[in-house]
Amino acid sequence: GAAGGNGRDGRKGKGMLSGAMRMGGVAGVTSRLTGFGPGMIATGGGLMAAKSLLSRFADFQSSEIFVKAIGKRQGHSESSLTKMAAQARQLGASTIFEPQDVLGGHLKFLQAGRSPEQAMVGIKSTLNLAATAGTSVEKASNVALNLMAQAQIPAKDLGKTMDFLTATFLNSKSE
Repeated sequence: GAAGGNGRDGRKGKGMLSGAMRMGGVAGVTSRLTGFGPGMIATGGGLMAAKSLLSRFADFQSSEIFVKAIGKRQGHSESSLTKMAAQARQLGASTIFEPQDVLGGHLKFLQAGRSPEQAMVGIKSTLNLAATAGTSVEKASNVALNLMAQAQIPAKDLGKTMDFLTATFLNSKSE
């Protein structure tokens, strides 16, 4: 998401680190754990992890509501927007990115005037580029959308072009 600190892999998000920062940093977390024994600290860590998980779920729900509102305003069907959110959940579970990061990429496609179907086709290659380049989904989405607009590449062919860019990036990185 756009709010929060850097996650464990450098991406913006609301992970354990940003949760600790909202609690007043290390001092805030420590003060909340004062008086706990070793067993209680382990339980407290589990509770903090559960709170972080619930927070990420709430962030995704908020993002989903926002994306659906934008999509509906543009005239897209509820079913296509629901499919987009389902894809974000699935890709969030199977890639290094959080579901709300994927949904943020979908939003960039919608804001650029693309359909939910084009967003769902284009996001997979966009995530590959973001992961390989070590950049955000938002920046990779901008690259994808610029390719689609400037080079007039349809969403269905975006994968091949993004794969070429990824290979070029990897080859230039090793030299």
